[in-house]
Amino acid sequence: MENSKQGAEDQRPKAVLWLESSITKLHIQHMAMLSKSLGEKGFDVSVLTSEDTVQQFKKAGGKLDGDRCAEGSKIDFGEHATFLTPLVSQKTYSKPDISKIAKYRYLPFEFMASPTIRSNREAAISKVMDEVKPDAIVTSLWPGGYGPFTPEVDNMVARAKKYKFDVKVYSLSNDIPYLDYNLNNPGLKAKQFDNVDRTFVRGDGTIKLDANIPLSRYAHDRLHYVGHFVNKLPPRTEMADKERKVLFTYGTQESDFSGDNYLKYFKATMSAASYSYKLNKHPWEVIVGPKCPDRDYAMIKEYAENLNEHEDMRITVRRGVSDALYKQQVADAALRICQYDTFILDDMSTGVPAFVTTGNISEVTCGALEGSTRVNNILHNGAPVSILDQYYLYDVNDITTRLNKLYEKGQCKSFSLPLDAPNKAAAIIAHDIAELHTREAPDPVLDTARASQQVPIGRSVS
Repeated sequence: MENSKQGAEDQRPKAVLWLESSITKLHIQHMAMLSKSLGEKGFDVSVLTSEDTVQQFKKAGGKLDGDRCAEGSKIDFGEHATFLTPLVSQKTYSKPDISKIAKYRYLPFEFMASPTIRSNREAAISKVMDEVKPDAIVTSLWPGGYGPFTPEVDNMVARAKKYKFDVKVYSLSNDIPYLDYNLNNPGLKAKQFDNVDRTFVRGDGTIKLDANIPLSRYAHDRLHYVGHFVNKLPPRTEMADKERKVLFTYGTQESDFSGDNYLKYFKATMSAASYSYKLNKHPWEVIVGPKCPDRDYAMIKEYAENLNEHEDMRITVRRGVSDALYKQQVADAALRICQYDTFILDDMSTGVPAFVTTGNISEVTCGALEGSTRVNNILHNGAPVSILDQYYLYDVNDITTRLNKLYEKGQCKSFSLPLDAPNKAAAIIAHDIAELHTREAPDPVLDTARASQQVPIGRSVS
């Protein structure tokens, strides 16, 4: 009986998720969702990553028990996922000339310029490919992200093909790509998309990836707009509508506003609350960022208490709440006032109206107005969103009008998002690998002949 169980385990297809995320936790979360979905569809998953990424994973609430996600981990890769962390990178490599600072910040993935690091990583990746012999490889950041990793991923795939010529190669990509015009210009990036079997685009297709990149027809035909990777919020509780809070959470992590401007922002919005005939009877919770000085925090709190006393408002001011409580509060909220970031899609998944402050969403990053493009896109597609431009910061009447209209729009419940991206991508991968396994037994002579031909990764020889 034990042997048959072991045999069944050995028959599970194997996937390697290449996850280098020294910059942001978002890639970790998306890969975790995909990993869990793959495990549920019968895959054993190996997460090939670095110590830096594991540090980011833990910082975001992830927990490991040995090489697997522990019970209670806020980021869950699933019970069939194993962490492999042999890759050195920025923080784990201490050589001063690798960790140099330019313009007062670390350059993204600068460590890949080191021959020592590249050699170390190549040896580690080869060892993993030799041991795992994957059926599928999934990459994050490449080719939809950062150019310096192109040789590394090419080597990884070539090594995997030594054992399974038909290994499938997939990539997660943003619909608005990161374009580094020195290392990763649109023309160069377009060619990289030919090197994967399929590209799973985070988005519903209303923003087109090829609007920024001149993709070949081959690559274009293998794009799949799978929807959004969203951490769904808890279901709404059955509280009375009048008890649903307005969450005013701008600046919970960092803030572009400071000093007098920061104070006026809070004061103007809270003043508008007292005039809002739609929202002035709801409780308000103002969550002030950790960088707000004690003196400014006290002034915001005093202003709220004055409105409570003289305008019959119910405003609570605090510095933060637990993650679990905050998620439930958002799900139950009447409205949320926040700075735009990618996580606003989490709120949109529940239909919670969001009053979006401009913050830094118009910042140009490598040629892409990513933040403003996204928020305007979901606005034009019917999302219950209103954008508060900084120029209207002191116009209490304008803020009041916008608050009322947004609250009414949020009651319509006419907006929806495609939220099944992890399951959809995993289903496509599972279908591809199942097709491979139903073919005739491999012919070693034919496979050797195929392997000797110079064919782009992802294409098969007819």
